[in-house]
Amino acid sequence: MQSDNPAGIAAPRDEQPWLGLIKAHESELRHVLTVLRRRRGAIIATMLLVTLGTLLVVLQLTPVYTASALIMLNTRSANVVNVASVLAGLPPDANVIKSEIDVLESRSLAARVIADLRLSGDPEFAPPPAGAGLLAMLNPQSWLPKEWQQVLLGNPAQPTAEQSAAIAQSRTVGNFLRHLTVTNDLRSYSVTVSFESRDPDKAARIANALAERYIDNQLQLKLDATKRANAWLTDRLSELREKLRQSQQKVEDFKAKSNLIETTGQTLARQQLGELNSQLVLVRTERAKLESGLAQLKALEAGGGLDHAPELLASPMILRLRDQEATLLTRQAELSQVGQQGREFAAVNAALAMIRTSIALEGKRIIAATDSQLAAARQRESTIAGYIDALRGEVVEQSRAQVRLAELQRDADADRAILETFLTRSKETAGQNAFEEPDARIISPADLPVRPSSPHVGTAVAVAFGGSILLGILLALLIESLQSGFRFPEEVERLTDTKVLRVVPDLPISQAYDFVLRQPNSAYAEALQAVRTSLRFATPGSAPRIVLLTSGTAGEAKSTLALSLARLSARAGQRTLLIDADMRRPTIAGLMKLRPAKALEDLLSGQAALAEVIVKDEATGLEIIPSRAGASQPQDLLSGPRMSELIRGLRQAYDLVIIDSPPVTFVSDAVIMSGLVDFTLYLIRWEATPRETAQSGLMQLRRSGASAVGVVLTRARLRRHEAYGYGTDTGYYGTATGTSA
Repeated sequence: MQSDNPAGIAAPRDEQPWLGLIKAHESELRHVLTVLRRRRGAIIATMLLVTLGTLLVVLQLTPVYTASALIMLNTRSANVVNVASVLAGLPPDANVIKSEIDVLESRSLAARVIADLRLSGDPEFAPPPAGAGLLAMLNPQSWLPKEWQQVLLGNPAQPTAEQSAAIAQSRTVGNFLRHLTVTNDLRSYSVTVSFESRDPDKAARIANALAERYIDNQLQLKLDATKRANAWLTDRLSELREKLRQSQQKVEDFKAKSNLIETTGQTLARQQLGELNSQLVLVRTERAKLESGLAQLKALEAGGGLDHAPELLASPMILRLRDQEATLLTRQAELSQVGQQGREFAAVNAALAMIRTSIALEGKRIIAATDSQLAAARQRESTIAGYIDALRGEVVEQSRAQVRLAELQRDADADRAILETFLTRSKETAGQNAFEEPDARIISPADLPVRPSSPHVGTAVAVAFGGSILLGILLALLIESLQSGFRFPEEVERLTDTKVLRVVPDLPISQAYDFVLRQPNSAYAEALQAVRTSLRFATPGSAPRIVLLTSGTAGEAKSTLALSLARLSARAGQRTLLIDADMRRPTIAGLMKLRPAKALEDLLSGQAALAEVIVKDEATGLEIIPSRAGASQPQDLLSGPRMSELIRGLRQAYDLVIIDSPPVTFVSDAVIMSGLVDFTLYLIRWEATPRETAQSGLMQLRRSGASAVGVVLTRARLRRHEAYGYGTDTGYYGTATGTSA
């Protein structure tokens, strides 16, 4: 958008970017507020219609009463025995609360309450008879005679009496549930059961009946579940007892089959093996001892010292023989001392020899006895080792059998443990069956509602009033967005980025160029004076001398405004020239009732001089260069060198030159001349010229290199314009708005 500075002075370079953003937002907000102000009639009408309509509708509605019962879900189970796994209480979980709400809203619970209170025939819930109601009346099928229906649709199967009753019951339940509301505030375990009805007493009765039926259903479900658990446990106990008996029988049968006879916790074979191992150790010890003693005896025998062997020294016979030998040796010594070596000495020696022979024989006997004992010990060792080898194979087989026996025993123990567990649980369940409580309780029954819950007249009207305001604002913005033309300078500047110099009113007469002279204080004349003032500051440095007038389409009052503006300037004392550059449909000559002999096309083609084509307006001193229709190749004439030379010459001779050109979207004449002039006035008809057309024409001018362009909104209806908050009272100018040619 161009700056509000008419002289086009640029903003300071150090201006912050965010300042421009703030200004843009302020402009948008100002635009919205302006739209709401000028569309306030539509907004107020919408508010009144919506609010009053809502009030009338609400007053016609039948009052509805709502009764509410409050139920609290129990989060602590009151089990007197440990039977939680049979039927536990409700856990304090949001999903569980939602599930209980679904139960309260279920069709089955509603059907039970309907049956309890006998509401099947209640007109508030019962479906209307077939063929009644608005939907049935609007059904085209019902408009046809039955004979036609049979021909076109055949004979559809009719439901049976049971099916009809089921359908009616289903519809009754559906209607009943539409009156029911179950809520939870997500902060507690309390559930509110609300029911709406036209009868307050009925609403309270149904709300309480729903809550009580829900509690009864919970208790009945628990009792049924406990009974089913008891029955199942009884059957299971019988099965477990039989299974335990079979498991124990398998253990005993396997023991007998595998010869797994136990004493003191061990099998007989393993005990015998232990005893034989102990005997084998003793026998081996004895054998080793005998082998050692025999070797020692044989060594002493070989060395001649057998008589000193411990075995001989311990023999009673040897002891007696030694005593006899000692006695004989003593006697021999006595006889030797006295020198008596006779017959007695010989007898002593002979006795000594016999004793020593006996001792030697006893030693041999002892060696032989020891050898016999050793052989016997070896025999016993071999026998015991054989027994042990035989028992080892039996123990190995029994060990393998004990693995299987352990498996059978474990199965039997597991069956026994399961049986004991089920026995305990059966006793707990039997005890719990007499102490079942529901998982919810009614903490506040529904009271008889005193005031209707709907309709809320005040709330409905307040909501309608607030909604009507929003609807009116949206409607105003929608109407504004659907507006095809421009009405306000801000719209033009915002959408075309072009400065609007003035809004020029429409006139009730066709001779506007005469009206500005006869009524110089009129709104039309003042608007043109404002355009002249804006032109003085439209370009930096000095006021533009060559001004081009064009538009996007026909009917913008372009020629009328050009002639009026030129006559005002000439009357003000400026040397003013008006050029009618529309050589296809010239208008200026017709408005001024001129019949020129020479025209603009003659001047540009070199067939006439400037003085020959200029016509002077005697009333104002305005000089005019008219055009005639039918000129060939006007684009070539306007783009030729004579046109450029003409503009340069006129710039020096006149204070203001106004060029009236054709619409820019029809032909390219204005585009060609826009590069030769100082300023271009682009005319847009108020509320009539499509925005796309206006934007397209301005874009063509900018692409052609037009240095300065300003917009004038023409043919505005001042009273409507002022009603939107623009302009001033037309009474100041002493004229009324209207329509001009």
